[in-house]
Amino acid sequence: MTSNSFIVSTLLLLLAVAPTATSPAPNIESQSALLGTALQATVSGTRGSTEVYFLSFAGDGKQRVFASEVRVARAALSSRLDLKGRAIELANSPDADERTLLATRDGLRQAIAGLAAKMNLDEDVLLLFLTSHGGKNAALAVEQAGLSLKDLKASDIRAALDESGIRWRIIIVSACYSGSFIDPLKDRYSLIATASRADRNSFGCTDDRELTYFGEALFRDALPKAGTLREALWIARDLVSAKEETEGLEPSEPQIYVGGDMYSKLEQLPLR
Repeated sequence: MTSNSFIVSTLLLLLAVAPTATSPAPNIESQSALLGTALQATVSGTRGSTEVYFLSFAGDGKQRVFASEVRVARAALSSRLDLKGRAIELANSPDADERTLLATRDGLRQAIAGLAAKMNLDEDVLLLFLTSHGGKNAALAVEQAGLSLKDLKASDIRAALDESGIRWRIIIVSACYSGSFIDPLKDRYSLIATASRADRNSFGCTDDRELTYFGEALFRDALPKAGTLREALWIARDLVSAKEETEGLEPSEPQIYVGGDMYSKLEQLPLR
């Protein structure tokens, strides 16, 4: 071996064993301040105009697909609705660092309350998108490496929304058994869409995917061509059913609930 070859080989070996720089891990104690700063940057609603505020929650941080799904959801919705200055993302992920707004029960409550303070509560709509692994007990998995976090229950969401005073609610849940969220959350002012029936799995929550089957159908395929959000949800339901039939999967049967007063409210939310 020549001296030059020896030097190159030695450098490569040193690089292979040298520690790599990594971003600091998330710190739960700093979350309230980080989220407070993000909420301060949101804009206040304009009186006399129905506006949409977006809040997303990616619960399971062991996999990247959920954090990816909330990013895609925000981008897709922003292309059809004006969300500028009115969007907050909470996302657990293997890639989370000290600047990440984590998805926790306390964080969700703080975010809902903070957005409510900026909204005109009798006019504006909160669009809440939640994605994670789900259970039959109307709960979403909430995990982040190095932290001890509690799962998010439908009752937690309902309590936070009721305490905030937010009346108009569009809630989309992408998770197995997510139909179990409908009964605890429904009222006359709400639209609730779920990726599955209360007793069925949904599919696509693997790290080789950018989106779950439901997220892909709604945000990638249906939303760009739909005239209304409700139409996009119906199109997505049919697309999921077709994909599952092709793959021989048990139908997840996505669910859509629309409260009586929400029908007319949706007419004030045209997709651009």
